[in-house]
Amino acid sequence: MSALHASERELVGWINKQPYLDGEPSLNCTIVNNGDNLKNGVVLCELVEILGEIPSPPLPKRIIDIDGVQKRISNKQSVGIIRDSHDIPVGKGPWDQQNKMHVAYYYGINGGGQVYHKDENIKGVVEFQNNQILRQELDFNQGTLIFFVDGIQQPVYISGINEKVRFFIQMYHENASCIILSLKQLANPTQVHIANKKVIQW
Repeated sequence: MSALHASERELVGWINKQPYLDGEPSLNCTIVNNGDNLKNGVVLCELVEILGEIPSPPLPKRIIDIDGVQKRISNKQSVGIIRDSHDIPVGKGPWDQQNKMHVAYYYGINGGGQVYHKDENIKGVVEFQNNQILRQELDFNQGTLIFFVDGIQQPVYISGINEKVRFFIQMYHENASCIILSLKQLANPTQVHIANKKVIQW
């Protein structure tokens, strides 16, 4: 389990490659900021499997899962995926013009509950709050990214993913933090058919 505290200046540029126990994939966290003490900065936590990254083209039936608890987060925070070939520059966010073509993300608190990709945004997901458990399920067999909040599947999802991507977590304020509960490969998808599903094409 790893925690990121954006108020700690020494986290700027810090990379954590501590392996999980029992052969679980490692957690690679990159901190990006646009201020001397991260105030009003952006923190991105990119999660990859060090010993077996998502291949390009992806292997069939490869399902990646991430659970996370968002704590003390306020204003402009989201979870999503980013194209592996793209990096977000210091001081910029996933919503900026040069980045939004390469990311898809679920915008929570103060964002009205929406999913964004390129110039498209769709409402219909809950506006997640502090201390709720967020989960992303990336299924390369179906090419989909499904979002869950406290175990409840959300109706807006991403489809058409057929390239290597990375998970990211975006935080804004200097006192924001996030605890990563797990990063694992699933034997089978957990998503189910639900009413009122809405799709955004990757």
